[in-house]
Amino acid sequence: MTYALMSQVYKKIISLNLQPDSLKTPYHAKGISKAYFLYNYKNSLIELVNFAEKNNTKVVLIKMAYNFSDDIFTKLEKYSNKELIERYKNNFFKDKYNFEEKALFWSLFGTILNNQIDELKNRKNVIVVDPINELLKSSSNFTDYVHLSPEGNFVLASKIFQALKNYH
Repeated sequence: MTYALMSQVYKKIISLNLQPDSLKTPYHAKGISKAYFLYNYKNSLIELVNFAEKNNTKVVLIKMAYNFSDDIFTKLEKYSNKELIERYKNNFFKDKYNFEEKALFWSLFGTILNNQIDELKNRKNVIVVDPINELLKSSSNFTDYVHLSPEGNFVLASKIFQALKNYH
């Protein structure tokens, strides 16, 4: 009996969220840092771009596409990153559009990360590749919601080639 009680207490302590500004995730109870999506990801990209610039190197940033049947991206792209996070925290998208939890998680945070990539497109050593529309033309470009099939990899490679070719 003592073991069962201590085991439950231990599991509660382990699952406690020490960051008050964490966002829920369908993958674990601890959540994910709000700061990561608002600042840390972009700051990491900026560090990379600055380092590359000092070394006279180009950086190719590729926007991410997700294969969901509903037109989630169109509904999400009209909000700022802060608005997306606040609405996510309050279950706005889940309640209003009845999005499946994992689809909402990936598309919402993918939209935020893609927005941050867009903010860097005017840097002189940054090339942004946006394969989203081309990839979403066919579900055969994906093996699941996130991963590309061989056909999808061909589409992505073609978009990267075009971006590099147009850069010069």
